Amino acid sequence: MKKVNLLIFIVLLLSNQRILYSQTKSLLKKYKIYKIEEWSVIDKNNPELKNTEVYDENGKIIEKITYGKNKKPKKREEYKYDSTNLLIEHLIYNDKNIITKHEILRYNNNKQKIEKIELNQSGKIISKTIYEYDENTGFLITKKIYDEKNNLEKVISYKYFEK
Repeated sequence: MKKVNLLIFIVLLLSNQRILYSQTKSLLKKYKIYKIEEWSVIDKNNPELKNTEVYDENGKIIEKITYGKNKKPKKREEYKYDSTNLLIEHLIYNDKNIITKHEILRYNNNKQKIEKIELNQSGKIISKTIYEYDENTGFLITKKIYDEKNNLEKVISYKYFEK
C-alpha cells in the first residue's frame, strides 16, 4: 500500500493570533498526518513560519520546533514515549541546540504519572515531583515538589467535591 504523506499549512490572517493544534490523535492517524506547520501572514509576500510539529504513527507529537523572526529555529522540543505510548522524556533545546530543560517521567501500573524529574544541562537533578493518587478513585490527591538536594519545597493537595 502506497503511503501518502500530507503536509498541512495553517495560515493565520490576523496578527497576534496562535492556533492550538487540537487535532485528535485518531484524525492524525486516519489521514496519516506526520507534520503540521503554523504560518503567520501579515505581509502576503513574506509569510513567517512559526511552529512545526512532527508526529509518530500513533498520532503522538515527537518534535516541535518554534521559529524566530530570523526564520531560524529558536527552540526545539523532543518527546519520547514507552511501548504503551506514555510520555517518558521531554527535552527542550535552545537556538544553539543546547538542552535547556530535560524531564523524565515515570508511571504506575494504572498509567498515572507518579514522578517527574527535571535535569539540568549536565544531567544533574534540579527538581523532582512526586504524584500521589487516591487508591479508590484514582484521583490525584497530592503533588510533592523537591529541590536539587531532595528537600521538600512544596506540597500541593487536591480536594474533589461532588454535586
